[in-house]
Amino acid sequence: MDKKHHSRQVTIRFLQEVDRITGRGNGIKVTATEIGEKIGIRSTNITRMRNYQGYFVTVDACCRLCENYGTDPSWLLLGTDEKTQKIDNNMELRVQKLEKQVSKLSGRMKQNAVTARKKVRLSDK
Repeated sequence: MDKKHHSRQVTIRFLQEVDRITGRGNGIKVTATEIGEKIGIRSTNITRMRNYQGYFVTVDACCRLCENYGTDPSWLLLGTDEKTQKIDNNMELRVQKLEKQVSKLSGRMKQNAVTARKKVRLSDK
């Protein structure tokens, strides 16, 4: 993964966390400006990051966000945390279940095809 892609992914998670903290639409009274002041980043730069104008969040801002708002640094920087791992494990179980269902359906389709061929042969006689 190249640095810019990784930086963009961290920035996206940073913005998701800002949205969570501000409660975007949840009636919480913390603004992005207040968060920016607390972590040392201008709200205009948050807007630039959001509009993808070549702005990426700094490591310092990430650290201050984690310190001030209890953000999980593993999730913010790497995209992994306990919650993500649970989701991944859950997804793996769901995929296995779907694979079994597909296998059963495939078996039924083959059986139906064999039965249909037999019926065609009988009707031809």
